Amino acid sequence: MKKIFHLAPLSGFRLGSACQGPRIVSHYIPSILRRAAFQPVASCLRYSTAKESEFNAQEWLSTFSRETIPRDQFEISFARSGGPGGQNVNKVNTKVDMRFALKTATWLPEEVKANLRTKHSNRITKRNEFFISSERHRTQHANIEDCIDKIFEMVKESAGELVEHEPSEELLAKIDEFKRVDKEKKMKAKERLGSKKASRKRGRDDY
Repeated sequence: MKKIFHLAPLSGFRLGSACQGPRIVSHYIPSILRRAAFQPVASCLRYSTAKESEFNAQEWLSTFSRETIPRDQFEISFARSGGPGGQNVNKVNTKVDMRFALKTATWLPEEVKANLRTKHSNRITKRNEFFISSERHRTQHANIEDCIDKIFEMVKESAGELVEHEPSEELLAKIDEFKRVDKEKKMKAKERLGSKKASRKRGRDDY
């Protein structure tokens, strides 16, 4: 039987490390090839259009501000405040409970979300919502603004920890000092080894 092979171009893909050469499409595959351990072509291909994006915390922080926080993505509820504060403190619902879903919070990068989960795990509810409250003031509006302030500071702090900082001059000086001391130790160890070899050689010469 005549064997027909075609070289099929892999448009839209690029070969992974496990695949080499073009893909072979055959109308007739010999039994010896069928018994071979072929790897599926799709398992070793990746889309060429897929680009791994690196999050730049410094750049993102430069565009993030209190005003860019989308308030329509927050769920707000009110309750009565406790503690001292006047005759209406336990009669008016001025306490604010604010939450937002981390999964659908498109205004936050995934890296910042992950850091928020780690740093403020006690604020994450079972529904994967970030929860915060305020009863600092005597009006609902003031406590809402206080919640926004708290969220802004927490997000800014979490993103700030992701910024890559250049080493300080003090740290660079410590590194140079460490290298100098390490070099001296190596030189002294080398000198001691040389002295031992020389003493052994003199001992053999005495015989």
